[in-house]
Amino acid sequence: MARHRPRRVLVGHWENFFGNDLEKPARTIPLQNYWGLVKQLKDYDYVVPEPFSEVPLPPPL
Repeated sequence: MARHRPRRVLVGHWENFFGNDLEKPARTIPLQNYWGLVKQLKDYDYVVPEPFSEVPLPPPL
């Protein structure tokens, strides 16, 4: 990521894509070190979108 220097990073992977309870927050990257990943992204503009949310791309300058 340091080489490509993205303006925005979208983080997400839903193992239970078709089985989410839309009344509860999605479990992004279950069974992985989610907070370790977020810590590595501290220098980037990152978004962890909820299902059906909108993220403007490209991000505003």
